[in-house]
Amino acid sequence: MKQLGEKVGWFRAVHRYFKDPNASVFGKGLVVLSIVSAAVYTLSPVDAIPDVIPVLGWLDDIGLIAFATAFTARVVVKYKELPALPHEQSHTGELT
Repeated sequence: MKQLGEKVGWFRAVHRYFKDPNASVFGKGLVVLSIVSAAVYTLSPVDAIPDVIPVLGWLDDIGLIAFATAFTARVVVKYKELPALPHEQSHTGELT
């Protein structure tokens, strides 16, 4: 169950990053660009190494997905550890 909570924590960190008005618009754009480009490349029939070659053909897709995931995690890691941001608190001070 801890693994599920940790994954939800990363999704919340990404959400918090995009909601933070102090986060760079350029940085947010790079995160979106890395995720979207990895998804498009993976789903595209045009690859650096064709997917018809077993295992080897999937390595470039896996590498790009790993890069996009690692880049996003590196950018948003501090949002996972921060206390609640002002917009995440209700009127009673509880997390929403």
